[in-house]
Formats: sequence, C-alpha cells, structure tokens
Amino acid sequence: MEKVIKTNNKNYIDTLESVLQKRYYKDEYSLHGYQEDALCLEERIDHTWEIFSGERNLHHFVVLYDSLLLACLVFIRKMGRTDTDIYEMQNEFLNALMDDVDNDISQYAS
Repeated sequence: MEKVIKTNNKNYIDTLESVLQKRYYKDEYSLHGYQEDALCLEERIDHTWEIFSGERNLHHFVVLYDSLLLACLVFIRKMGRTDTDIYEMQNEFLNALMDDVDNDISQYAS
C-alpha cells in the first residue's frame, strides 16, 4: 500500500488562523464565511475559494481562487498593513506548512 502525504484544507485554514491571530483581532477577519465589517474567506459549493469584504450582509470586492493555498497568500496580502508585514506573514505561513509536511514525511520514513 502506497502512503500519500497530503496537506488538507483544515491544515491550511488552521495555519492561516495561527499567523493572523498573532497580529489581528478576530473581528477583523473570518476564515469561515461571512462576518460583518471583516475580510472573509469562504469555500464555495464548487470548491473554489472566495475572498470578500463583508458589509450589510453582502459580499463586496469578491475575488475567486481555485487554489486554497493561493487564496491564503492573497488573504495575507489583503490583511497586511506594510510590505514587511506581508512578507513576514507569508513566510511564517509557508514555513509552518512545510514543517507539517516534514513531520508527515518523517512518520513514513521508517
């Protein structure tokens, strides 16, 4: 039986949450759909990912992505206040994902 290493959607969302919660209040963003006066990320029924600003129960400035990884990186860019902040958050996010993959690989190395 062949073992497959796969980073699932929950892992991406949890990692993004970990990066954001160090810098922002929870009411500034939502990674689980609509939230009033916040930048939001939501998986659509067709398994694409939507980033939007939530206001008055509407989705504003909607952008769609086929890849959750790309959506997470863009979400960080939209949340970031400076280029340095964006760079640091994206690096932290990607490094955390790579650490998870490295841990998965070491489990299968035996």
